[in-house]
Amino acid sequence: MVICGKEKYIGYVCGMLYGRGMISLNAKYGNYLILFESGKKHLAEVFLSYLNMFAIKKARMGMKKRGDKKSFVVSLYSKADVELFKELGFVSNGKKHVPSLCTENAVFRKFFLRGILDSKATIQVRVSQGKKRVCLRIFSMSLDFLEDVRELLLLEGIKSIVYRSGTCYCLEINGKTKLWLLIKKVGFEDEEKTMKLRKELEYVPVHVHEMMNQTV
Repeated sequence: MVICGKEKYIGYVCGMLYGRGMISLNAKYGNYLILFESGKKHLAEVFLSYLNMFAIKKARMGMKKRGDKKSFVVSLYSKADVELFKELGFVSNGKKHVPSLCTENAVFRKFFLRGILDSKATIQVRVSQGKKRVCLRIFSMSLDFLEDVRELLLLEGIKSIVYRSGTCYCLEINGKTKLWLLIKKVGFEDEEKTMKLRKELEYVPVHVHEMMNQTV
């Protein structure tokens, strides 16, 4: 599969699908489906536009209503496009995997992580004894999934921790330095998350600029 010039789009779509999407390749019933659903219209639109930058067939977006809530669904029924993700090593035997491109291509890795952050991450703020604590968390039932994400973040120089939280697991990034590095080195397409994190973190520590300059 030739991805030259399309690493950004393919990486982001893979990240979104890895975090909260689905690829079905039931050859017996001819069911080849790529599906992503979000309560945020903007994210669904970004996913749609990025997917259509490289997909052989064109994906479409629709809306679902469940009571007072609505979600936006991007779907693509295409054997040829599912095969593209198989070629990447992203999906096999009905399971999703971290593509080897995540360690081989820095642009692909950055946008793969961005897709995961957009689809799975939550920003939490707590105040204890007058001190504010800001952190970013990703919850999952899969420990392997979070360990994969932790290792990819380390390649970007961003440390995180993974621990059990009730019946599931949690990856957590805390501290101004690590969170500002996350914004500057990985970032979000989700503008709400970007604005919230920037607002809560306030100023950028001087040593963050120094660390960024060292990686240029």
